[in-house]
Amino acid sequence: MSYARRDPSRGGEYYESALARDPEYYPAWLAWGEALLRVHDDAGARVRFERAAHANSPALRYEALLGLGVASARLGERAAAERAFRAAVVAHERLRHGRPKAAAGADDEALPPALLFNLGMLLTGSEDAEERREGAALLRRYAEHPEADLERLPRARQTLEALSRR
Repeated sequence: MSYARRDPSRGGEYYESALARDPEYYPAWLAWGEALLRVHDDAGARVRFERAAHANSPALRYEALLGLGVASARLGERAAAERAFRAAVVAHERLRHGRPKAAAGADDEALPPALLFNLGMLLTGSEDAEERREGAALLRRYAEHPEADLERLPRARQTLEALSRR
């Protein structure tokens, strides 16, 4: 695909063509956002994830919100990233239970590793001590998760070590 060759203009033509036929085909918006994220077009990815987040499918909505959080964090939009990640927690609860829990939050033991890592890293960079503690708890759960990404694991451990020296 063109994005793999770092030619987003040609890859974009494919998605534009598909979405011209059905502008509400949210899997295409999601895939386009993911492709743009891979080539570090974070602003473009954010726009596509915002569209994909309107999907009725809890699975698509979760993935779009996670991507939106990552793109927003890369763009330095911390508040937007946190909102997206916290909305992803709720979307994940809908995916698992058909509805959000009464007090859906980052304390849910079943959060996916990608969400544990991304929300945890974001919160550990906060000025607020309570948010840093929440972020550290998420990163600890990430580090213990059997599906933790081996590329991200050292970064999570380094962050936890740095926090313990504070």
